[in-house]
This record gives sequence, C-alpha cells and structure tokens, in this order.
Amino acid sequence: MRHLSKSPLAVAREALAVGEAALPPYSSPYSPKTYTQAQLFSILVVRRMLQLDYRGAVELLAEFSDLRKLLKLKKIPHFTSLCHAEHRLMRNGGFDILLEQTTQRCRCRGLIKPPAEASIDSSGMESHHVSRYFVHRKGSRQDWYRPWLKLTVVILNQLHLILAALVDSGPSNDAPQFDPAIRQAVSHLPLDVVLADSGYDAERHHALCRQELGISQTAIALNLRGRQTVHGKYRRQMHRRFPKRRFGQRWQIESTFSQHKRVLGDALTARTDEYRQAECLFRVLVHNIMILWLHLNTKVFYRAPSALSQRSPRLLFSCPIPPPLSPSPVVWLRVPRAFVVKAPYSSEGTPPDFRITTDLAVMKSSIPSMPDSAPRPLCLMPPYGTSAGSACTVLPHTTPA
Repeated sequence: MRHLSKSPLAVAREALAVGEAALPPYSSPYSPKTYTQAQLFSILVVRRMLQLDYRGAVELLAEFSDLRKLLKLKKIPHFTSLCHAEHRLMRNGGFDILLEQTTQRCRCRGLIKPPAEASIDSSGMESHHVSRYFVHRKGSRQDWYRPWLKLTVVILNQLHLILAALVDSGPSNDAPQFDPAIRQAVSHLPLDVVLADSGYDAERHHALCRQELGISQTAIALNLRGRQTVHGKYRRQMHRRFPKRRFGQRWQIESTFSQHKRVLGDALTARTDEYRQAECLFRVLVHNIMILWLHLNTKVFYRAPSALSQRSPRLLFSCPIPPPLSPSPVVWLRVPRAFVVKAPYSSEGTPPDFRITTDLAVMKSSIPSMPDSAPRPLCLMPPYGTSAGSACTVLPHTTPA
C-alpha cells in the first residue's frame, strides 16, 4: 500500500509547481488577472484533499495565513470562482495536460523504474451519500439500479500512480474502455506489461498492445463464456501458459481504488452529470499529486540482510530525511515507540544502513548506552563492521534540539 501525503502545505506546494509547469498563467487575455490558474488549481487540490466544499475552502484560506503566503495570494477568491475554475480546468484537454505533467515529474526524478508494469480496471462512484443498503431497505425498486458514474483507470503498479482515466456511466461493459484508456496511458508513459481481469478478455486487446503500442507482455484473464475452445493467437497463449506470478500484481489496482475512496471519499458532491465527470477527473489529479509529493520527499530504509540467513533486503518503513542539524554530518530519525537515533552519513553523503533486532541482549552488547527500560518492538542497530560507540547513539524518545 502506497501512502498519501497528509500535509496541506506540502500538497499545495506540489500542486502549484504542477500548475505552473502545465497551465498558462491566465485562461484568457481579457481575464482580470487577479489569480493565476496555478493558484486556483492549487486551492482546488487542497480543497479536494480535505474534502471541503467551496465555501469551506474560502474559509480555510481566510484563516490559514501560511497557505496564503505559499500561494502568494493578494486576495481571497470568491467561492464561485473556485467552482467555475474546477470545471474550466478539466475541459479542452486540460486534464490530459495536467496528468501528463504529474507523470513527467516522476520520470524526470527517477521514481519510475523499468519495467513499467500497469493494470487497468474500473470502479463505480456513488452519486450521493445515501448508501445502496439504505435504498434497498427503503423498498423502492426503481432506485435499485440507478445509473452511476464509472471510473476506468490505468495505474502504474510500482507507485500506484494513475496514468489514464476515463469516465462513463454504469453499469456497463468494461471492454469498450480498454482501447482509449491504454492509448492515453501509453501517450504519457511507455509501458512494458499490461494486466487486466477477464472483463477485458478479447484478442483485439492483445493485438493492440503488442503489435500497435509496442507493449512486450499482456496478461488478461480468460473469459471462456461457456465455450470449450479458445480462439486467437494471444488468447491461446494465455490458455496454455498463463503468467500467474505476474498477474498476481493486478491486485495493486484494487488497492489503489481502496486508497482513493478512503482518502478522497467514495461519493461525489456535484449535482449534474457534467460536473460529476469533471469532479471524477479532478480527484485523479489530486490522488497523483498526493503520491508525487510523498515519493519526491521520502528516503526509504531497507532491512539489511541477516548474517545467518543472508536473505534479500525487505522494505521496513520509510520516513522523510531532514538536512543535517549541525556542522557534523548527522541525521535524526524518529522511530514510533522506540528511539530517536543519531547516526553519521557515509563518506559519499548517503544515509547509513541499519539492521533490526528485538533481542535485548544483542541491543545492550551493541549499544551500551541503551537504557534497561527501553521498549523492545523496534531498535535500530549500527551497520555491520562499525563501532557502536562512534557510529550510533540511542537516546530517549525526545525531539532533537
């Protein structure tokens, strides 16, 4: 599960950078030029992140001086300006430009590692906050199958970054959205692998990816539809030797939908279909920006291989790395329910590696200064082959001075 940034200022800063790179300063040469499009876009991203209405976003700006200073606002916009700006930004190709900019920022900073593995799927968005269970218990059968908006996305499994998004009405067949969604994703990022469930099973989808778009591998689950024989070159390959291990990563898109709805809500607030479609697309941009900022400002620590098992490194946790706090090259790291650890950088300027142990005897022998009452769930140890006294100092869990 990829985490999303929870800092409004951090998300606003990243949204402002994306807006300034992708959008012209003003929507028209005759505009009042009171606010730039990047400023309005950043306000709308923070508003969607905090799940506020337009009036709530205006009140937030009025009371949040740091946000006004960051966006360089000379005047607080009216809530109707925000409403019209959100709808205007999603028209005339604005969504594709902003979505491509978020992808390009990931590529330029080396966050996307080959092979580029993507998954495609769709999910329904509630048009109101009344649950389906309540509608069913109410007894009105005509409301049981009320149409809803269906969001089809293509995600990069590595980052849970959304590469393409299409909105149509549901319930409906998923297959017609495969062609435009994959084409949109490839226009933003060349793909190596595409994963899809049986709702997208068709020979033309394999041919589109492999022959026309240059995708080396497709893994689409078969839907036999009651037939005994499988037709088509690529579908027969899926039948004979289906890449089960590769296809197991398709669950990443289900995790993305769960993350998207938990953080941004599963119900739309707009009241017309046109504005609901714009809201769905704007939520996709907010999702990407929240992921983008976190990955651009996070260093990842790995568990070093054990001396006994020599297993491969495994992801333990991640945390932001602040700059050195003193002339000596040190870094402070806060560990929940454990310690604040002070350790030197290496000669190349990179943070040191750590290993994990829960054996209290090993802890005390490696770091004599560790208190006896120290909690035991996590303890960071110095790297192998270094002196514990000079390489690592374990202190009580306090904020560094």
